[in-house]
This record gives sequence, C-alpha cells and structure tokens, in this order.
Amino acid sequence: EGVVKPIELERAIRGWAKIDYNPVADQAERDRQNQLKGAAERAKIRSEMHGGFAGVTDANEAMAIGVNAQQLTQKSRDAAFGDSAPEVFGNGAEYVKSPDLKARRASLEKQFEEEARAQKLLNKVGEDFKGHDEATARAQADSVVLGGVEVAIDGEDERRKKKMPAKLVRRMKEE
Repeated sequence: EGVVKPIELERAIRGWAKIDYNPVADQAERDRQNQLKGAAERAKIRSEMHGGFAGVTDANEAMAIGVNAQQLTQKSRDAAFGDSAPEVFGNGAEYVKSPDLKARRASLEKQFEEEARAQKLLNKVGEDFKGHDEATARAQADSVVLGGVEVAIDGEDERRKKKMPAKLVRRMKEE
C-alpha cells in the first residue's frame, strides 16, 4: 500500500527481538521465594503503619485473646439484650430463664385476671357475656346507620360552578 506502520518501522530499525519462552527448571521455587519476600516486605510496611504491632506469635497468647474476646462479646450481648428490670418488661428473657420469676409472673397474671373479671372487664362469650335478649338486639340493629356522612368542603360549590376556559375546551375538542 505504500504506507509504513509504526510497528513495521520499529522492527526495521531495531530488528526482531529474540524471546526465550522456555522457563528455568526451578521456576516454581523462585516464584515462591519472590512471593515470600513480597509478603515479608508488605508485613513490615503494615507493621510500621500500625505502630509496630507484628501480630500474635504464641499459641497460648492467641488463645487467651480469643477467650477474652468471647467474654467481652457475651458481656456486650447481655448489656444490649438483657433485661435491666425484668418485672417492668412483659416479655423479658429473665422470665424464661428463671423459674422463680416465671412462677411469680404466672401468679401475678392470675391475680390480674381475677381482678379484671371482678370488675367485669373481661367478657368471654358464652361464659361472662350471655348475649342480648331479642328486644335489645333489635334496638341495636335499628340504631345502626348505613352509609357515610356528608361533609361540606369550603369552596366546593364555587369550584363546581366554575366553567373550563374556552381555550382549553377548544384544545380538548381538537384532540
């Protein structure tokens, strides 16, 4: 075509580069050594950035740190989800865990129910409430008003009386 591309010009000037694709025999070991050197250098930099902490090297020390972390986690869970005043909260976990509190709660519930029945606050159909006689039931049924209540909205009558502008009416007819 008569046009020399940049890559062709570079090859003409420099010549072809000989590339050896055959790896050396101990390539895997060299790669691993390079990885370890890089990891050591990154660890050194990270240690310097974080005040010189190099990590835990002793198994016993690591175990002690783990146990302490578990205890702190349990304390924070208890603080977050435990009941500070079990008698105040109706569905507190302490009522499930403690048999004494569970029994106390059951007796309090029974006492409250008896008081409510004595004050005729609990009406269990068929037991406490026998139902209405026919006359009372008919009177209640007749007193029920079906339908809604008409509500007057300020300015509603004026809005209904207003007419649409002629320009808008013409436009709607055209469409």
